[in-house]
Amino acid sequence: MQAPISAGGEIAEEAPPRRPSPLRYFLAAVVLSGLVLPAAAGIAGSLPGGLSAGVLPGRVLSGAIPAPWSLAGLLPLLAGFALMVAADAQFKRAGTAVKPFSRASVLVTGGAFAFSRNPMYLGMLLVLAGVAVLQGSPAALAVALLFAWRVQRTFILPEEWRLESQFGNEYRQYRRRVRRWI
Repeated sequence: MQAPISAGGEIAEEAPPRRPSPLRYFLAAVVLSGLVLPAAAGIAGSLPGGLSAGVLPGRVLSGAIPAPWSLAGLLPLLAGFALMVAADAQFKRAGTAVKPFSRASVLVTGGAFAFSRNPMYLGMLLVLAGVAVLQGSPAALAVALLFAWRVQRTFILPEEWRLESQFGNEYRQYRRRVRRWI
């Protein structure tokens, strides 16, 4: 295949392939769980003969966990944010790339990475689970689980392959000691 040529007759450099961002997936899941599902529950409840909180479909969208028990969602939400901040700080202290698909300069295995190989993604999942509990919504919990599945396929598996090819036996030993999620 021939390299593209610019209008001036010079060989043009191809732009690197555009990669998805886990932050985009996370923010989309937060918006879906925190805004879209509660709005859908409100609309469903206002329909003629609509879904009240006592009717099963309405409870799937929100209200399945009554207050004050739904406030327990603050625990995973806050723990998730703390985990994301701690893992990000560890990457920065180690001087290695935080962005997925970037080449790592060092294998970080201490701190939060000593109990999860993916503490940032785990933190995002905990935030989403916290939002689901705060909403009292099994549908929002399903969004969190869908997020985890998508992140694993799109980011975690390729990252694991890359880390193993880059760090070899050191990564394989780390992988045997520490689980992917928890």
